[in-house]
Amino acid sequence: MALTLAMLIFIAGMARQCMPVLFKEIAAELNLDLVAIGVVWGVDPLAGIFVAIPGGLLIDRIGVKRTMAGVCILCGVFGALRGFAGGFGTMAFYMFLFGLAASLVMSLSPKVTAMWFSGRYLGLTNALIWIALYVGQMIGAMFSATYFSPWLGGWREVLFVIGIPAVLIGILWVMVKMPNKHEEESFQSEARGFRETLLHVVRIRDVWLIAIIFMTQMGVLNATNGYIPLFLRNMGWNGVAADGAFTLSLGMGCIGTIPLVMLSNRLRARKLFLFLGILMLSVGIGSLMFVRDAGVWVVLSVTGLIRAVGPVILNMLLIETKGIGSQYAGTAFGVMTGCGLLAAFILPPVGNSLATINPGLPFVFWGAVGVLCLISLRFLGRPQRSVSA
Repeated sequence: MALTLAMLIFIAGMARQCMPVLFKEIAAELNLDLVAIGVVWGVDPLAGIFVAIPGGLLIDRIGVKRTMAGVCILCGVFGALRGFAGGFGTMAFYMFLFGLAASLVMSLSPKVTAMWFSGRYLGLTNALIWIALYVGQMIGAMFSATYFSPWLGGWREVLFVIGIPAVLIGILWVMVKMPNKHEEESFQSEARGFRETLLHVVRIRDVWLIAIIFMTQMGVLNATNGYIPLFLRNMGWNGVAADGAFTLSLGMGCIGTIPLVMLSNRLRARKLFLFLGILMLSVGIGSLMFVRDAGVWVVLSVTGLIRAVGPVILNMLLIETKGIGSQYAGTAFGVMTGCGLLAAFILPPVGNSLATINPGLPFVFWGAVGVLCLISLRFLGRPQRSVSA
């Protein structure tokens, strides 16, 4: 679990979220406009679409240790390659390579929680996944442009250095002895063939309903994560204030995620908390078009508190879906994440293109998209309370 959290901090969090705060510096050197930045930011999740389901099938078949070791080392290498970009084409290509590996970190991490945790611990461990992600995003957002870039000599050097922890974590995965090796072996021996496993998962209706909800949430969060730091800078905020406001939102997510998720478990009201969390987040994001100065800090604080509640609850609902459990968790998360990555690729450039009309209009668009997924909640069935398949 510790290595899983480290992956989320340094790869899914820091190595990804360093990019939005560096975009102003990167755009000036590579001559990128807002739409090009949106495409570059969206290419990362686009790559994940192609590997999300195969990655889930792979971890269900060959196990956590070997899959995670390879993924981490590739993340470090491909992440560092971004520092060699000489223009839009090469930056987009290197972001695509990085996305092929980095997208698997987030989609496969819940497999670990499904294997070793259940019941009341399932909510806590899934909340920790998102908290680790936010810690990494906070480090990347707060320090990459304001401190690391001046200290190291520029954005290229930042990307080179940030690739090092991923490689080290991959080496640790190779060396570590799995604490419950017999359990991992049992999952592999019970797993069906690739085709049978995939067909089993995609025939379950609730998997697709959860995937649709997750699709909008991941798309909206990815789009706003990439746009907010640049938006605030273009509105006249200095770098420290812009990065600090966004970091505050991530920090509030660390504070609010565990209490709200545990409360939803205690009250047995996950769908209600999911509905309210999505609604509040969507309205808050849309309101960023209309607020200024102190209002931005307030909105980012409130939306930060509930930004991870939806994804965490969706993780638990997916694991507890009848017919999934721990045995098919990797493949199911691959399907869900693949859908989410598709939206994460499409929504940033589409929203950014609206900024030519009004810089705040992308927030209204993304907020409206977030609300649309609430229709799927009406048809979502009751989860089973055991994670055994």
